[in-house]
Amino acid sequence: MGSTLSPEHEDLLVSHTKQVALMLDQDDASKKVTEEILSRLARRVFVKVIELPFPGDQPDGLREEEVVKYPAAELRGIQFSKKLSSPLMGED
Repeated sequence: MGSTLSPEHEDLLVSHTKQVALMLDQDDASKKVTEEILSRLARRVFVKVIELPFPGDQPDGLREEEVVKYPAAELRGIQFSKKLSSPLMGED
């Protein structure tokens, strides 16, 4: 499938927060995209990259209860909040 961050999504994120937690798959393609997104967002907001500890883990398949089990150092300072809603984002 792939991952990307459109300019519109970037602007939406930046308009709503000063901190972003970035968690993508750990395959080679996603690692490359992580670096690209990090370089773009880091110019505008604080970005924390969270690496999934187990090969094959999919971030969108994790529940909040699973995410909070990650090492404390990875999640320090990250607060969970309600999902943003906008015309750019699909509803679950």
